[in-house]
Amino acid sequence: MPGMYDNDHYDLAGFVVGIIDKSKILPNYSIMKAGDYIVGLESSGIHSNGFSLVRCVFRDLGISYNDLSPWNSQFWGEVLLKPTKIYVDSLLPITPQVKGIAHITGGSLVDNIPRILPKNLFANIDTSSWEWPDIFLWLMEEGKIGKKEMLKIFNCGIGMVLIVDPENMQNVKDHFQKHGEKIEIIGRLNEVCDPSFDRIVLS
Repeated sequence: MPGMYDNDHYDLAGFVVGIIDKSKILPNYSIMKAGDYIVGLESSGIHSNGFSLVRCVFRDLGISYNDLSPWNSQFWGEVLLKPTKIYVDSLLPITPQVKGIAHITGGSLVDNIPRILPKNLFANIDTSSWEWPDIFLWLMEEGKIGKKEMLKIFNCGIGMVLIVDPENMQNVKDHFQKHGEKIEIIGRLNEVCDPSFDRIVLS
């Protein structure tokens, strides 16, 4: 990880192993269908992905992490290091009404959503359906990063994606509202007509 560690420094990482009833494993390809909603849960910021590019942008622009961001009174360091949102408490109770879940980490929407879809379906995403936080708009403009590239690197305001049957949408919406989570319908699933077609379409 260039720019992260000095010589003789190292990183400690942890992981969790869980047990689940096989019948409850997601994604459930057998029940996904064209017309299902693609629902996005709001992220808290950059989370943990894209920092190599962020550092390059800051270096090229000569910006210090101790400078103030242009849209609020926070230092850049505070903006960038806002803790990653953990969704487990709000997400676990609603999983029986969800067909698939994608955590938007490395690869962002472009790589992570297709991983949870069966081969006969693709994701049609409306990138104007949610409000992009200031940090991502700033990075796109000042870093001269194309929109599609942004959606391959950064979460752009969406930290988790769910596949939801339209019949369950109101229940899902009410559930997350009760838990203080902001959600948006960001797209729908469509049938694949051509196997060579992209598994995700951004509009």
